[in-house]
Order: sequence, then structure tokens, then C-alpha cells
Amino acid sequence: MNNKVSNLLIILLLGFLIGGMFYLFQQYKVVESDQVALSGKLEKTKAKLSNVNDKLLRLDYKNKQYDVQINSLRQAMSADRMGLGLKRVKAFALNIRQNQGTDLQPVGVLFQNALVEVVDTSNPIWYKVKLSMDGLNPVKKYKYTVKYANSEGQTVANIQKQFLKDGNLENGPYYYLHSSYLSERTIKVDKAPSNPSNPFVYGLLFFDDNIKKVLEGQIWSNMKDELFAKGYDGIKVVPAYRKTFIDDVNAGKYDAVESSPGDFISANKNGTFMKAFAKTVNKVDNSTSYSGIIIVNRNSGINSFEDLRGKTIYARSEYSESGYRYQKYFLKKFYDIDIEEDANVETGFGHQEVLLRVAKGEADAGFCGDFVMTTTPLYQFQWYTKKAGVVLETEEQLERMRDSVKWLRMDDAMPEIPNNPHSIKKELYNDRQFVDKLRKTMIKTYNEYKEEFGLTTAITAEYEQLREFELE
Repeated sequence: MNNKVSNLLIILLLGFLIGGMFYLFQQYKVVESDQVALSGKLEKTKAKLSNVNDKLLRLDYKNKQYDVQINSLRQAMSADRMGLGLKRVKAFALNIRQNQGTDLQPVGVLFQNALVEVVDTSNPIWYKVKLSMDGLNPVKKYKYTVKYANSEGQTVANIQKQFLKDGNLENGPYYYLHSSYLSERTIKVDKAPSNPSNPFVYGLLFFDDNIKKVLEGQIWSNMKDELFAKGYDGIKVVPAYRKTFIDDVNAGKYDAVESSPGDFISANKNGTFMKAFAKTVNKVDNSTSYSGIIIVNRNSGINSFEDLRGKTIYARSEYSESGYRYQKYFLKKFYDIDIEEDANVETGFGHQEVLLRVAKGEADAGFCGDFVMTTTPLYQFQWYTKKAGVVLETEEQLERMRDSVKWLRMDDAMPEIPNNPHSIKKELYNDRQFVDKLRKTMIKTYNEYKEEFGLTTAITAEYEQLREFELE
């Protein structure tokens, strides 16, 4: 009898172990996603997962291995397990969407720990939520938005004025949020010392109070011992301004800083003060670089770069890598065209505005980033439609605008521009353990808590090629 019981227990135990292994295999070893970006797209493809780290999945597919960004895959695997009910926002600032996508202008943003009610999880990436303005008080009004706080004075949301009517969301209460930035629990952020006498100063080109709070807490929590060992008694995350960036770097204002690629190179013109250790990743398409392009109106008579002589060209600004410097360097080097002498160049236009005005025929040609022809969503163009005198309300109208211009290709002759670098003082960079830990902390924090942009590894050599574009 005892032997039968023992055998039965062994069988049950083996069954449990086999079942558990099968569960783990299903959960962690097979990935199913609507699309996986390899050389193209894999539609609803299953691929074996052989390795995972904070950034990449290594997929075995058709006897080949591919390293791919994990953002969409991780969301597809885990999002629908959260369920309905009240959830907290865990991102620095999470966009409130009008539909299940990124094509329309966000209604506004919800800040970390804002409470929402999830009512539909049928789309594992975009959760349908119910939002209420009850109990929220407007605490600050800006030109286009209104900031709201709860009864405890905590900032909860920043809402676009155009979506408000009599203090309520005009088309509410149902909207969509990116599911992977919701949490079952309140997100606790460690606090760094409030008034350090010698803080580690981290400058951000894209700064806001929410990023400041989270980064200060995360860096201090993960690196307080390393910071103390180097004489720092706290950390301060501060804005980095383009107009004063070079002087600020030369004055030693930042221990680490995010900057534009061109500003990073210009600041190191007379010596290497800062070394790149990370760069931004666009989570929409996982891109880590971009380029400048030249677009021309189809009716302008411009069919070659030589035809740009004497023409009116709209551009971003003299300091823009993709909206001026890139094109200026290319035309001078390969066609001996000095745009300041041989063409009528006007600056001060946004990248999207350049496309709209060239498409309208207001300018013969334009300098802008390649993203305006590819990944830039409709709503970002709509910021400029009234200013440019263009009607742009649908994706079809945007595509017609894009079709009304020609793209003069420079791709074969010019390198891609790496995305914004995060750099650190040279003397700190030489401590590889210190910089490696800072890099891992920044990458993990951005990838987990920032909706639109993440971070990945970078080195200074990636940016050296940009020295040729520098304006003297």
C-alpha cells in the first residue's frame, strides 16, 4: 500500500514538474507578437527565445538568430495579464490617446501614480480606460494646456485646452493608454538628499519635473556608494540649454549631460571634456539615428542639386544638424554650392513646417529631418497647419502633402546622425565600473518609465564624423 502511495506521489510530482516546465517554456521561451522588426516584419510569428537582457531578445527564426528590441514583445507577453480595474501610471508622463495608436494628438498626459480605471484589455498594447476629472483642481494654466492636481496637491495631469469644456474632458470619459506603463501598485520613488553641497549634476536637454524626480531617486538609490566615494553628497537633475551649452560644458557645470549631437561635438572642439556613454532610442520604430534631407516642390523645376542655385530654401536653424548643417556640408563638398551665397536660405521653421510650406509652394526647397517624411505622426504637423495656412486633418491629407514634394537623395554620400548622446566628464568616464553602472541605471529607468524614448549604449567615436558638419 505504501509503495502504491509513494509511486502515486512520484507520478504526481513528475507531472507537476513537467507541467511547470511546459508553462515556463510557453511563457518565456516562445514569443508571439503582431510584428517583430528584423530585416522586415514577421506577422504574428512564433520564434524561440534563447536569451533575454534589459534591452534585447535573441530570437531563433528559420535557423538564424536575430537580436531585436524587446519593447513591443514584452508588452505583448505581459500586458493582458494585468486585467481590469483601477491601475496606476508608472511612466514619468503617459500620453492620453484618442485611439489605439499614435497618429492623433494626445489629449494630454497623466503623471506617475495617477489613478485610472481599465475597462477593456482586448488590445494588449492599448488599454481602454475611463478617466474622470472629479476631485482634480486646475493649478496652473499655460498657453495650450492646463495642469491638474489632486486634493493632496500632487500633480496628476496636464490636459490640452482644446479637449476641455467647462473643466471636463469634452469627448470623454473613455481614452487609451499604453498598457506596459500601468501598474497594480503605487510606484515608490526613492528620494535623493534635498540640499546637497556637492551634488552630481546631470543635465537634460528634454527636461521636466517628473523625469527629474524619478532620475534623482533611481540614480541615488543605485549609486549612492559610488557617488560618495567620488566626493558627491547628492544628485541634481537640471535643464541643459542649447544657447549656453558649450559655455556650460567648458565651465564644468555638468558631470553628465544629454545634448544634441552637434552641440556635443562643438563642446569638445578644443579638447575632449565629455565622453558619450548612451544615446536615445525612438520607441516608435526603434531607430537610433536620423539624417537630413532636401525636399523640393514638384512644380519648382528643381530636378538636381545644381538646380538649387538661386532658389528660396526654408530651413530649421543654423544650429540644426538635420535641418541645416547636414545639407550645407553636403552641397558645398559635393557640388561646390555655398548656400549662404548661392541660394536664398530662410531659417526659423520647424521641421514639419518646412514640409508644409514647401508642399504649399511657398518655398522652392527645404532642409529638414528625414523623420518628417516617415515616422512623424499627423498631430505633430497639425501644430503648424494654421501658421502655414494649410488644412491638414487626416492621414490622407498628410500623405498628399508628402506626395507633393520630391526628396533629393543624399543617402549614399552622407552618414546617419546618431541620436542625442548622453555624455559624462572624461575623468569619470575613465572609471569604467562607475560609468557602466550609471549607463545601466539610465537605460533601465528610461526603458521602463519613459513612453516615447529609451536609451541604449553609445561611444564618442559614433559622433566624431559630425565634426565635418560644424559651423565655424
